[in-house]
Amino acid sequence: YGRVSILPRPIIATTGSIDCIYDDMSHSNETVTASGTYGLCTGHYFSDVLAPSFVDAVSGEKNTATFLIRRASGEDVTHNYDIAYVYGPVTVRPRPITVKTEGYNGVYDGMTHADGAPTVHGEYGLCSGHEMQILLAAKFKDVVSNAENKVEIAIFCDTRNVTSNYDITYDY
Repeated sequence: YGRVSILPRPIIATTGSIDCIYDDMSHSNETVTASGTYGLCTGHYFSDVLAPSFVDAVSGEKNTATFLIRRASGEDVTHNYDIAYVYGPVTVRPRPITVKTEGYNGVYDGMTHADGAPTVHGEYGLCSGHEMQILLAAKFKDVVSNAENKVEIAIFCDTRNVTSNYDITYDY
């Protein structure tokens, strides 16, 4: 009798990428595509895709989604494939904001002067539910000339410090 040998079908499975600006929302991409000399057999498809979710600012991560390959009848045929994985890149970029302080002009009066709370400007602003806390603020009592009204802030979502998810530019 003759021998039968059926080798696993080689494919390249590429997972989808993520590229967004931090918005305190969960991001994932369940897209998987097949390429290579053969691709998936006719009627076969990717199913049960489980992709990791990303919320905080990250760079250099990979979309290590897992999946099954099924034939049209729904039967799992993943074992019939020799899969090379290409994981899509994941980038959640820090949210750009500008923190601005106001100036003060006045005549020496012996009082300490610190301008009001800094304000956030720019296209994005703070995410919903996030609040700015002042860590350090300049205060002036004596005569000064051309001093910057410096401030340093932290950003919180409830009690969680999320400052690292923001790209903060200060405008004094």
